[in-house]
Order: sequence, then structure tokens, then C-alpha cells
Amino acid sequence: MKSIEPISDEQLNAFLDGQMDEGERARIIQAARNDKALAEKLCSLRHGKDMIRLAYRHTPPHPGVHPRGIPAASWRSLGAAAIILLLGAVCGWSAHDWWPAQPAVFYSTAQAPTSLASDHILLHIDSMDSARIRKAFNVLENLLANDQTHGRHLKLEVVANSSGLKLLRANSPYAPRIAALSKRHSNLSFLACGVAMENAKLKEGHKVKLLPQAHRIDAALGRIVRRLREGWTYVKG
Repeated sequence: MKSIEPISDEQLNAFLDGQMDEGERARIIQAARNDKALAEKLCSLRHGKDMIRLAYRHTPPHPGVHPRGIPAASWRSLGAAAIILLLGAVCGWSAHDWWPAQPAVFYSTAQAPTSLASDHILLHIDSMDSARIRKAFNVLENLLANDQTHGRHLKLEVVANSSGLKLLRANSPYAPRIAALSKRHSNLSFLACGVAMENAKLKEGHKVKLLPQAHRIDAALGRIVRRLREGWTYVKG
């Protein structure tokens, strides 16, 4: 009997991003029909992506604080995302299983203050737009400087995918800045999306080389969903 090839997180994310041929897509669809755990995982990843997109469709230009203490950006984002989460029932997925223990907090780099209440922050880079990258580095450096000044124990991850992967490639124009930051801050991690790396490899015909300060992870989306579940603050670069 022929063994069934396992489906990785990279393949699930490539499926969700429409970056698979018809044969592979059909295989995953069939596998999800026969495997409830796989179907729920696929739904969780999909809704995590929807939640992040909705966060920036409904974020106000100037973040405030809701009367219950939840930042206004989070309140509006989570309210809109709740609709998507409830729709998860159609694929056998429970919002209770995904929803973070604490309300998720979202910012864009244009909104993020120099100090955030959370000690765990994920900065997501999916574009190499120079203005956005500059803002992202400014936010990053401000947070790290504030962390040192006030003796906090901040943990910060920079996750790059899509065209933002170029930030962490060996020929990155930001290599000196990344090297300097990594040398000064042991609490800072640069993480490259494995799905984006595989896509680049297919297009270019050779393996993607990363900066020595960067580490490969299976998939950016999976990492983001996991961190949101753990109560991390999400900042979109």
C-alpha cells in the first residue's frame, strides 16, 4: 500500500496563497476532506490571515483606548475579525480553539508608539517599499532603546515574507543595519519565511541565501498565528 506523503506547514501556506499547481491543490483538498485535524489547521491558518488583513482595514489613523482598556485599533480589528471567526464553523473549526488568551493588539509602524505595554512584539515585513522599511526600522530601534532605558525584558521578532524576504537575503541593502542591531540586542530575532524562500528558489533556480543574522522558519503566517494566540503584540511594517 502506498504511504501518504505528509503535508507540511509550508505547503498549507502555499496552498492558501494560491502558489500551487492544480495537482498539489487537489491533493491537499482531498487530504483535508479525509483528515479533520488537517482541515481545522488549514481553517485556522486561513482565518489568521483574514484576521490580520481585517486589522489594517479597520485600524483608525490615531490609536486611542477603548473604555475597557483595550486599544481602539485592537477593539475594532477584533470586532470585525469575530465575524470571520464565526464563519469558521462551516469547515468544522472552533473560534474558541484559536482565540488568544488575551485580546490581540495590532499596530502599523505609522501608529506604533515608542513604548508598548507588551513585552513580546512581532514586527511583520512583507514589502520592500523603502518608506515602509524606514518606518519599520525606526519603530524597531525606538522599542529597543526604550527597553534598555527602562530595564524591561522585551522580546522582539522581525518576520519577513513575500517581497519582504529581500530584507533578510544575503544581498540585502540593509545588511549593515541588521548586523549592528543583532550585535547590540540579543533579544532581537530576524526570521525568514520558508514558504517565501521556496517560492524564490523555484523562480530563480537556486537556493536562497540569508544573512547570518537571519533564521529560517517554516511559514510566516504560521508564526504570526501562533504568536497572536500567545498574546503577542503584532506590528505591521
